[in-house]
Amino acid sequence: MELKNPIRVYLFNILLILLITGSNLNYASGSSLEVEIDDGEAKVLIESILYQNITKFPEIDTNISGSELNMAKSDFEDALNVQARKPLNVSSLSIYVKSNDSWLNVSATFELDGVSSVENDVISTDLSWIPFKVLSDLKVGNLSYNLVGEEYLRPAIYELANQSAPSHELANQSNVNFFSPFYTPITTSMAMNIAGNVSTFDFNQFSTNFTSWSKYFDEKSFTTSWNLPTRTILDLRVQVTSENATDLRTGAEFYSYADAYATVSIPGQGVIVDHSVICENSSNRYSIIMLTNIIVLISLVIVSRYAGKRLMDTKRTPN
Repeated sequence: MELKNPIRVYLFNILLILLITGSNLNYASGSSLEVEIDDGEAKVLIESILYQNITKFPEIDTNISGSELNMAKSDFEDALNVQARKPLNVSSLSIYVKSNDSWLNVSATFELDGVSSVENDVISTDLSWIPFKVLSDLKVGNLSYNLVGEEYLRPAIYELANQSAPSHELANQSNVNFFSPFYTPITTSMAMNIAGNVSTFDFNQFSTNFTSWSKYFDEKSFTTSWNLPTRTILDLRVQVTSENATDLRTGAEFYSYADAYATVSIPGQGVIVDHSVICENSSNRYSIIMLTNIIVLISLVIVSRYAGKRLMDTKRTPN
């Protein structure tokens, strides 16, 4: 089952914004969750991108494997089963991590077992697990790729606020101000709390009140999708100015922004009832499609024969 990936366009837009805005947007992040359901199988794709210039990430470019992958699998299962109405198992998990000084990109895919049930050719797939957050400090080498805020952003905010590192390039500048959202002033402790809560695998903000998700049926691909409107989950601005600066915005500025997006898709038509996607199984669905095609074909034959007969009758009619 191949996973369609419209959210790559969404992540590309984040990169485009970073390139266009340059120094005005010093670091931004976005996370996406896509669930594709087909014949009761649920495949999940998570993509996260984070840019920051306050601190430095260890440089990593690897696929997680071995004991590190097994630990991640266990942590994912623990997180997914917090809200799930029946036990779920993660299979075929793969995680790819790439980072340098400023960038951290994480991609994860897996399948969920035990999420669907079938009765009378109708498949019911439970979505109550979707609000989830992996709480563990997942690591590869010396990089923490899940608890990014706790391990990297919060200490960096603390350092800026306290100017505690003599080697820091802004160590001689004394005025540090924090804002969230936009230019709403907040305290240092509030800023540290906001930054510290940033996690790669945090989808607790997603609601399973699917009436707030937009539904769309694509006639060309014959698929139905439910999309959660993009929402902001992090908006934090840090400004550092010198003592004699008259304009608050003349000093160095750091900006962290994160939004989140989710989509659930199925082949054919479906509805969501009580946190579950309800649809027909593929054999029944394809039978209906085949029957519809046969009926259309027969109708075309009948119409063409009738039109041909009328044409012949017209030619035989004497003037």
